[in-house]
Amino acid sequence: MDHVGPIAASMFDAVAMLDAIAGFDAQDPATLEERWEPALPTLSAPHELRRAGVPRRWIEATCTAGVGARFDEACKTAQRAGLQLVDIDPPDAIDLLNALRLIALVETQVAHEERFAKVGERYSDELKALVRLGGYIPAPHYVKAQQLRARVRAWLRDQFKDIDLILSPTMPIVAPRIAEPNFQQSPPSVVADSSGVFCSFGALGGMESISLPMGLSDGLPTGVLLTGPGRVERALLRLAAQLEAALPPLPELPATAPRAA
Repeated sequence: MDHVGPIAASMFDAVAMLDAIAGFDAQDPATLEERWEPALPTLSAPHELRRAGVPRRWIEATCTAGVGARFDEACKTAQRAGLQLVDIDPPDAIDLLNALRLIALVETQVAHEERFAKVGERYSDELKALVRLGGYIPAPHYVKAQQLRARVRAWLRDQFKDIDLILSPTMPIVAPRIAEPNFQQSPPSVVADSSGVFCSFGALGGMESISLPMGLSDGLPTGVLLTGPGRVERALLRLAAQLEAALPPLPELPATAPRAA
């Protein structure tokens, strides 16, 4: 369920990088056998998207007050950009996250099995725990998770008959402080927390997503997430560029003090 995409300082940079890496690659069976037409030349064209679904129930249940306030402002910006916002009622968040975790853990174990057997001592403690956990998941649980994934995809197909994209916060919280992990008392955070709930649409549904800064909460960045099917990928890029121009930019990072030699 890995999703590969550029991380950049601006939409212009992200799309320029996307144009450079997208397209068919004979050495990568995961790429589509079709030509990628550069998206950068049309980035300033009208996006032509009309309706955005907002998972309001999830937002009210999971988002901190600061993230919720920034998202409300982002929604107003989206409306000024021509979008009509409609509520959507997604499946149970816990079910989606459980399916996401089970599938991800099994796939992590399979992907790393050979390498872990050779150089497992070079893995971080957290990644070691994730690789090992994947090997303990019973096959029936994995099959049930894949069945739920199929239901999520069917739900998304039904939703996208009436909407063009899903608009949500990227994360319901700001970045937490880094704490010293204690794997005897709690599982790894990537498995335990629910901060990836809004990203589950892209992972489980095989959809494209774009995350943009939407201001600060408690001095830390928050993000707004645009998710849609492949047929609106270029329109999402154009909408994101328009929103970027209207949303609060992130402040410049303070200059790092030079270190003594």
